[in-house]
Amino acid sequence: MANRIVRRILGESSKLLSNPQIGQIEIFLKGRQFEYRYLVVGNYKLIYRVSEKSNAIVILDVFDTRRNPGKMSVEED
Repeated sequence: MANRIVRRILGESSKLLSNPQIGQIEIFLKGRQFEYRYLVVGNYKLIYRVSEKSNAIVILDVFDTRRNPGKMSVEED
C-alpha cells in the first residue's frame, strides 16, 4: 500500500518538470516569502515552490489532507 502511494506521488511530481505552474496556489501558506503551490494525490497534497534563482522545483512537504490544515508548515530559506 505505501509503495503504491509513493509511486503515485512520484508520478504526479514528474508532471512538474514540463509544467511547474500546474499546481494551485496553497491558500493556507499565502502571505509567506514564497508562492507555494500544491498537487493533490489521493489523500495527500504535494506542497512545492519554484525557485526563482535556479528555476528548480522544490518539494517541501507531502501533507495528509485528513489532518488539520492549520498544522501545515514549511521551512522558508
